[in-house]
Formats: sequence, structure tokens, C-alpha cells
Amino acid sequence: MGVKVHLSGFSLLGCLVALTASGCLQGDTALRVSDPSGGGEVPPLTVQGISSSAVPVTSKTWYFTCSTIPCRFRSLINTNATHVFSLESYGALVNESSATQASGSGTYYLHVQAKDASGNESVVKTVSAYLDDEAETFNLSGSVVFDWVPAVKVGAENTYGFAEGKLNYSGKTALPGRRLLVQALRSSDSSVLASTSTDDSGHYELTVPQGESVKVRLNARMLATSYAKDGVAGSLESCSGASWDVRVVDNTRNRALYVLTSSSSFSSATTGVNFHPAVVFNSGSKTYTTRDAAPFALLDTIVRELELVCQSNPSQSFPALYVNWSSANVDTPPRSDTDSDGDGIGDDQEQGLIATSHYTNERIGGVYQPVMYILGKDGEDTDEYDDHVVAHEFGHYLEDQLYRSDSIGGSHGIGDVLDARVAFGEGFGNAISGMTFGNPVYVDSSGEGQASGFSMNVSTAPVSKWRSVYSEQAVQSLLYSLFSSRSSSYDRIHTVLASDQKTSPALTSLHSFVSYYRSRYGADADGLSTLWTGTAGSSFNSLCQGACASDASTRDLFDGDGDLGTGYFSSSLEYPAPVSGSGSLKNAGFWQLYTELVSGSNSSTHNQTDRGDYVYPDNKAGMNRWYHYRPSSSGTKQISVSSVSGVSGLNCSTTANAVDALDLYVYQQGSLIRYDISSSGCPSVSFTATAGTDYVVVVGGYEGEASAYTLTVSP
Repeated sequence: MGVKVHLSGFSLLGCLVALTASGCLQGDTALRVSDPSGGGEVPPLTVQGISSSAVPVTSKTWYFTCSTIPCRFRSLINTNATHVFSLESYGALVNESSATQASGSGTYYLHVQAKDASGNESVVKTVSAYLDDEAETFNLSGSVVFDWVPAVKVGAENTYGFAEGKLNYSGKTALPGRRLLVQALRSSDSSVLASTSTDDSGHYELTVPQGESVKVRLNARMLATSYAKDGVAGSLESCSGASWDVRVVDNTRNRALYVLTSSSSFSSATTGVNFHPAVVFNSGSKTYTTRDAAPFALLDTIVRELELVCQSNPSQSFPALYVNWSSANVDTPPRSDTDSDGDGIGDDQEQGLIATSHYTNERIGGVYQPVMYILGKDGEDTDEYDDHVVAHEFGHYLEDQLYRSDSIGGSHGIGDVLDARVAFGEGFGNAISGMTFGNPVYVDSSGEGQASGFSMNVSTAPVSKWRSVYSEQAVQSLLYSLFSSRSSSYDRIHTVLASDQKTSPALTSLHSFVSYYRSRYGADADGLSTLWTGTAGSSFNSLCQGACASDASTRDLFDGDGDLGTGYFSSSLEYPAPVSGSGSLKNAGFWQLYTELVSGSNSSTHNQTDRGDYVYPDNKAGMNRWYHYRPSSSGTKQISVSSVSGVSGLNCSTTANAVDALDLYVYQQGSLIRYDISSSGCPSVSFTATAGTDYVVVVGGYEGEASAYTLTVSP
């Protein structure tokens, strides 16, 4: 009864590509495939996608790319045809791939230079455009809709909120393609002459210079620098002044962007240049015959989640995101991390071996940037229409880019007693998927015909044996309930995540989140105290030093009085929390979230590790023990592990010992500042500490279980 494994780590991207080479679309449009792959000797790096034009226009935006992906650019617009620049003398390389001259009659010159991830530099390419404030133009307009297939719950939920799930092809409908980038391409050379975005009804309009012949291209990309509400009735309207750049690309085709291009050219005003990316499922063979709509379905989910965040910050700036989707993406783990061509995508990921849908960071153009990978293997596991799964992974993007996540990732499932960082991250991902759609039923389809899978209700409170800060079900239930109790408003959750928890000296957990929520809004806010006891399984006073008073000064981020662990011991919490049968009862020290470290030897019942019979124990609570250290004096401090019991063959004084029993990490505000993960002996770290500053020390188990150990702080 486990939730699909999500591998969330912080371990980008695109030009053109493609869906499939099949079929025609609504109106006068046909699917085009642009394949950037090739063989032979690699040619010199060049700037591409721009050309000169003498046709008068009122304003000009150039869109450029390069012959080797990824790359970065610098550009300059002026009135001097011979003025160029060098990488050494002009500005910094940026990821921007467009430049605009908004007005002013005359001839303007664009100078662009590129540099790829290997350090190769292009020559400066110069093109010109003639601007005339009174230039004649013509308009092209149309609409975009795409096929949507709902993921639905099948049957009744069990005690834990679970049921079966599948894709319901009989419920297929057409939805408007919202905020999608649409471009007018010169027919002769495919340079971009005009660009716009669809509104929330899917409508678009392009203004093209008179005398040009163009095709229209629909991109699986959303791009906004200062989004303006479009006023479409019934549309999502929280964002105003926000910015984003989200692209759906194919990780098996050199990160090529999915596009559709009209088969006809237009040289005069035309309406009804429509696009309808479709999905066709053959019920007989139980396979897809057309999947053109998939990239646009992914973007539609992300639109909804952008708008959720904008409830709290309408002008939110969202860092660029690349969503890797391919029909070849399968839940087979990569066999190695080799990247033979140095493009930032591992060789195995280029074959579609992505393990699962997940969020991570990849080095693109020398810079780590956020990416998502989404499963797409027909008949095994496809996630493009599992909108809650996609929203979950975008939730990890929000944690990483806007908020803060201390999660160590790894395999997890409902009922696992997780490291509290992991529990919070995964529970948040599940909860925000429900918030995004105002629907707590999370569906993950799989199998032949996408007819198998599961659903879970993220609003369902956990049964008593799963109520703790170590439970992702407790996290998702509490967060979603806070959201629904505020008439589906995300504002307070966003504020706590973006301000208080982001800068917290404590690690991110349900305990820290609720501590800040109480301090900011009060114990009675949105049913908080009842939710805490009903989901986290502990007294509300466990959030405070002593009893919780009305002021924030009683906040106890590090469980200094130990009542969280005492409460779990009193309620006979077991490790691991079993689906059936019995786990092991643990003492209060085991369940205590943090233990205080002081100068000298520190030995307590908290100092033990326990695999709990987990196949993957690395991210479970029993194998990660947390400590709080606030030094009374500044200077170099050493923290060492010694006197380890229960690990066969370990002798801390023997540096050549082959047993790697424990690892040691030191954090400040969630940032790792020192660690020792050596493969033998007992770990020890030294770092420069500041008096009165809060540090978190984590001892992580590796091989076997340690029944006891001592942590020594000196001086």
C-alpha cells in the first residue's frame, strides 16, 4: 500500500523537436518534427534563428538559438552595423535568448555572441531590421485546444484513504491551451518575426509585417516577463506582474522543445489558424496511436499551480524550468551517471531510463538549473495526465526555488516512519497537488491501458499508528486541511514557507512549520491545535517550551524539553509503523526529534540507529538522528563519534577499519557546512562556530545498526 517512489534530489535545456510524425491537426496545421541530432564531425558553434529584414515593422523582437545545446548568449542592439563586442569586453553571458527594440524609426542592428558548455565561442552574428512607427502590418489569429484525459478514483476508499485509480478515456475533453507561446516564422528561413501567448481561452493574435509570408508555430512553452491578467471569464486570475519560463522538452532528443507548425504559409490577414493537439487511445489494442497533447497537458497543470502561488504573491518571479517528457521515459533506474556528450543529461536518461517522475537540478551551460522528469511509457506508467503526480513534482520545484527543502530524498511510502525532512517534503508535494486542483484525491495510473494504479485522499487523517512528524500522511493531511479551512486559500501556507521556514535554524519538518504557523497566526487559527493533535499525534504543548502561551517567545523549534518524544512513547508509537502486525516499541529518547549537545561527552537513549527492516533505510527516522548545538563561545569546535556499540567489527580507534557504521553532518539554516562520510572508522568534523548560533548535527546510519554511541564536543 505504498505511494510510488519519488526520488527528490538536487543533483537543463532546449531547442526544437517534436511529438510524433503522424497525422494532421485541426485547421490547416500539420505536425512537424525538428530533429537536432546528427553525426560526423561537430561543426563550429554558431548563432542561429535570426536573419536580416528590410520589411518595415513598428517593433522588433529577435529570438535566437545556437548550433550546440546548451549555450548562453550576450546581445547588443544599436544603429551601428560594424559595432561588435567580445566576450571579454561586453557584459556577462546570460540565458536569455531574445532581444527587443520596442520603438523608434530607423535601421537597427542586433549583435549576438554565444558560448557553449564546453567553453567554445561563436563569432558575433549581426542582423538588421527596419523600424517604422507607421509600418503596415496584418494579423493572424486562431485558438488552441488540447485533449485532456481525467485520472479518476475507482471504487471506495479504505481506512487509510486509498482506492484504485486509472485514466478515464471515455471522459476525454478538449481544454483551452493557456499562456502558450505562439510565433510567426518567416517561411523562407524560419526566423521569428512575431511572438505572443494565448490567453486563458486559448485565443491568440499575431501582428506580422506587410509583405512577409509566414507560418505559425505553437510551442510547448509558457513565457512571461510581467504577466497581465487577460480578463477571460472564469479563468484563473491571481497572477499579475509575475514571470515564468516553462518548457516541455524531450530528454531522448537532446532536450528538443515540442512544437507544432502550420503546414500553410500566410501573407495576409487570416483568422482560424487553429491548433488541436490530440490524444487517441485504441481501446482494442490498449495503446496510444496519437499523443500530441501530452506536453500541453503538462503545462496546463503547471499553470494551475503558478496561479495557486500567486494567491499570496501576484508578481512572483518563477525561475526557468525544463520539463523532460518522452514516450520512452520508463521507471527503470539509470545504470550509471555517465554523460558521454557532456550535455547535462546522463546517457541512460537519454534512453528514457529515469527511474520515476521526479524533480532535480542538472548542470546546463555550466550552471545548475531546475528540471523535472515525467514518465511516459505507454502500458507501463504514463504521468502526463496524472495531474496530481505532476503537481507533486512541481511542488518540489517550489520548495527548491521559492521556499526551502532540507529533504534527503529517497524511496518512501505512506506508512513509512521517515526522516522528518523527507516526510515534510513528500507530504507537502501530495498536499499541494490537492490544493492546485481543489480536489484531495490524488490518482497515479499505471499498467496496461493506464487502467491500473491507485488513488489516495490527501485530506484523510492518518490512523493512530501513523500520527507523527515522521509521517508524510500526517503532513499532507494537516497542510491540506489548513488550506481547505481557509476556503481554499494558500496565502498563509505560502507566507510561512517563504519567510519563516525558509530562514529557520531548524531543519524543515512538520514540527517547524506548525511552530511558525502558531507563532504567526495563533493556536486557534484554522483549527491548528486540533489538526496538530489529530495528525501529528502529540500534545499541542510539544510545540513550545513548557505550555504554549499566546506569544511566540514560547516556540520550541528544537524540542528542547523533549515532550514530543515523551508523547510518542506514551502513545506506544512503534518503529516501523506496521500496516499489519507489530513493530517495535521505542523509548522516548528514540522518538525525540532533537537532543541537545553540550561541550563534553553526550550520551543518551537518542543515540542509536535502527533499520527497522526497511529495504531502503537511509531516509528513515531510525537511521537519522538529529541534535541541536548552540555553542556558548566562538571558535573551532570538534564533534566526534566514539564508543559505538552493536556494530560488528567496528573499532573507532582503528582508521583502517572497513566498517562504515555512521556518518556525520553539520548544518546551519539548512546549509551543510561540514560532513564526514568516510568509509571506515568513526566520523569526526571540525568547524568554526559562532557563540549563540544554532547548528544542527545529524548522525546517519549506514551499515547495520548501532545500539549506542557517544558524541563528544570539544572544547
